[in-house]
Amino acid sequence: MRVTNDMQFQSILRNSQRTLASMTKLQDQLASGVRLQRPSDGPAEMVRVLKNRQDDARLSANLATIRDAAITLDASTNALTDAKNVLTRAKDIALQAANTATSDPSMDEAFAQEIDVAISSLLRIANRQLSDGQSLFAGTANQTTPFVVTATDSTGRPTQVAYQGTSDSSQVLIGPGQTLDTLIPGDVFSLPASSGNPEATDAFQILMSLRDDIRNTDGLSTTDRNAALSQHLDKLDRMTTGVLEALGTQGVQAELLTQWQDRVTDLQISLQKQNEELESVDVAAAITELTQYQNLYEVSLSLIQQINSLSLSEFLK
Repeated sequence: MRVTNDMQFQSILRNSQRTLASMTKLQDQLASGVRLQRPSDGPAEMVRVLKNRQDDARLSANLATIRDAAITLDASTNALTDAKNVLTRAKDIALQAANTATSDPSMDEAFAQEIDVAISSLLRIANRQLSDGQSLFAGTANQTTPFVVTATDSTGRPTQVAYQGTSDSSQVLIGPGQTLDTLIPGDVFSLPASSGNPEATDAFQILMSLRDDIRNTDGLSTTDRNAALSQHLDKLDRMTTGVLEALGTQGVQAELLTQWQDRVTDLQISLQKQNEELESVDVAAAITELTQYQNLYEVSLSLIQQINSLSLSEFLK
């Protein structure tokens, strides 16, 4: 088949249009710094980029959960530290009361009032909430006020405190198959039953009994009163130890959380770096390629101009 000038012209015109399109594409990539602007720019690479973006979004969600869990752990750690301080102060008061050789009603009342303050303080601590209203020590019933006064004496002092939460910790997923206890149950303020303590008791019962024995509401002899105060000292010791153990557990959880946060952050940085490498333009290579296309386009324009200068009879040959 004979190739005419018209056929050559059409071929050159199509090639020049493709060259122009390639030049425009490269110019857009250089202007934006992004090489993969549409799936056709690299189908396999685009699939990988989209998968990386999904993974990046999942890791961002994990980091948000980790940050929230860290806030919760920090709040509960502060609360448990405050509770430990209250119990330590109550123990000091009990020691002073027990070491008093003879009962001094005014001194006993001052000690008892301090224990009343300790009870109120501990109640506020045990009912402490996060900014979103979740209770720190209600377990999975985190929308519930965990500790409530259910009975008072004639002066309005609490004589009974009930726990309304659950015995299970709230857990959050911080990574694949990795959960963390955050909102812990109120049994952190309780002593389980034991050989020396046949009935379970909690910090509020200990403090209320201590307060009443300091006031000697049952009219005990000095010897019996001091024996009762010694029992309260032992319970306060064990209660404080339990709170310290809970603080230690919180510390371990916080360390685990930090490790997971570092791991997730590293994974996210790696994904973002991969996408940057896949999507970003190799400026030097793109400029070289653009120059080649520009040269080719100029040659095409020159050929088109030469064909346009032919006479009709020459063109049709």
